[in-house]
Amino acid sequence: MTAPKKVLNNNGSIRIRFSHNGVRFNLSNLGDYYNPLARKHAQTICDRIGLDIASGNFSCTDNTELKFKYLPNESPTSLNFVSQEVEDSVEEIAAREKTLLIDKLKKRLETQYHCSDRALISLLQNYNKSLESIEDAENFIEWIRKTRKVKNSTLQRYLNTLKVISSLFKTIKIKSEPKPLPKPFSVEEVRAIINWFENHKYYSFYADYVKFLFLTGSRTSEAIGLQWKHIDFDRNLMFIYESLGRDRDRSAKRIRKPTKNKQLREFPLSNSLLELLKSRYSGSKKSTKSLVFPSPNGKAIDDRNFSQRIWKKCLKELEIEHRPSYNTRHTFISHFLEKTKDVVKCASLTHGSKSGIQTIYKNYAGIISRLEVPELF
Repeated sequence: MTAPKKVLNNNGSIRIRFSHNGVRFNLSNLGDYYNPLARKHAQTICDRIGLDIASGNFSCTDNTELKFKYLPNESPTSLNFVSQEVEDSVEEIAAREKTLLIDKLKKRLETQYHCSDRALISLLQNYNKSLESIEDAENFIEWIRKTRKVKNSTLQRYLNTLKVISSLFKTIKIKSEPKPLPKPFSVEEVRAIINWFENHKYYSFYADYVKFLFLTGSRTSEAIGLQWKHIDFDRNLMFIYESLGRDRDRSAKRIRKPTKNKQLREFPLSNSLLELLKSRYSGSKKSTKSLVFPSPNGKAIDDRNFSQRIWKKCLKELEIEHRPSYNTRHTFISHFLEKTKDVVKCASLTHGSKSGIQTIYKNYAGIISRLEVPELF
């Protein structure tokens, strides 16, 4: 005599099997094994059978009597009703899970303002499928990508928020196809851009900042965060080891932090760069912590405002194909390699680490290995 202890998985369907007084008993088609509600309901029946056997109250002699006693309402109609009831329960769980996510987002909005959170709430409300498993979470992210056509950077912000409020999203990663680098600005375009800033009635204030970007290939956060303590006029060197990066929780706020790869870079000052910095330093006495390129109000330059209002206007008026202001870094690297082919020196100036050499080889292989045909005749 063997009482059943737990339900069995019969190719995805729930089954209860056991023997009693030499008779084999079988209850099958009790629902989807991977449905937690159906499995819990079947386990309750299994436990009842076990208790009846243990107490001597089990009187069934075949499977027909077993079904009659433990599944008294079994009929095509009742089975459909139970199935529908389970499906309704699953939908309720999914709805509760989605509501929980929305409630967490709203609570977060009460303490901090996040534009991406407001968008997420709308997306969750419009999503008509369940969010119970990691696969469901992946489908939700893919739905956002396909139906809303958002950029990977935006999708990543959504995902970062969801990871904080739900474990379902913890292991999801955004897959992105590598994009080719935009073409660098030509020498003529660089000169035209600098000339536009130098002679503009309102924006000439930013001329030195733009020259600096082209002459150093610095990251935007490094340039706007540069302080006079980073310049050594005695040795004609610039030390890059800090930046004004965006606050993770408040993207409009800038905080001082190490550079992207946390490496110190020594940048020798060329004659034109040295002249530019000395002309800015002369005059009123400056603190070592003063910004080299502050905005007109004395604070750090708002790079987004600069890019959208000023940089964009410059390229449009010059009829130059639009490329982001960060392309100044790509332009510096491209022209440096065109003239020197020295990857190690270039990586030292722009990255300050061995990984920078790999990055340059990966992205600028065409320039480095470009064949040149000499004049033969």
